[in-house]
Amino acid sequence: MEAFHRTEHDMELGCYIDEHGVIQLRMSGNLSSDHIEHLEAWGESVREAMRTAKERDEEHVYCIIDLVGGVEADQDSLSFLISLVRHNKGYATRTGVFGANLIMRNFMDIALKVAGRTNMKAFATREQAEHWAITGRKLADQPLDEG
Repeated sequence: MEAFHRTEHDMELGCYIDEHGVIQLRMSGNLSSDHIEHLEAWGESVREAMRTAKERDEEHVYCIIDLVGGVEADQDSLSFLISLVRHNKGYATRTGVFGANLIMRNFMDIALKVAGRTNMKAFATREQAEHWAITGRKLADQPLDEG
């Protein structure tokens, strides 16, 4: 495992590349602009992880985003996250997200449209998100988390 970032505050932010080369991201808690410096430091770690993974394998950059526990964000932090989603368009092959509540799924839909990304999808479980991110196919017995 190659760690890039971990922050504990009233938020939890994590970023590392696992033993299979998959970028693992974690976001939970209050991501408000009150703590934007932590969010920005984490964002730089995400960018570095994307660059590192792309250097290792230009064709296969897979990412998993864990949102279990919920995320609170304001306009400034949401704008920052949209810019990060836009930046990662040039790196990530597929990104599977799990644990997103309805509000975060709606935000994700907006961010994807603004960023022009079609390779990021929400799922109910880590297993579903990882399977889709790596294979491009959903698990046969588990539907996409549509709401």
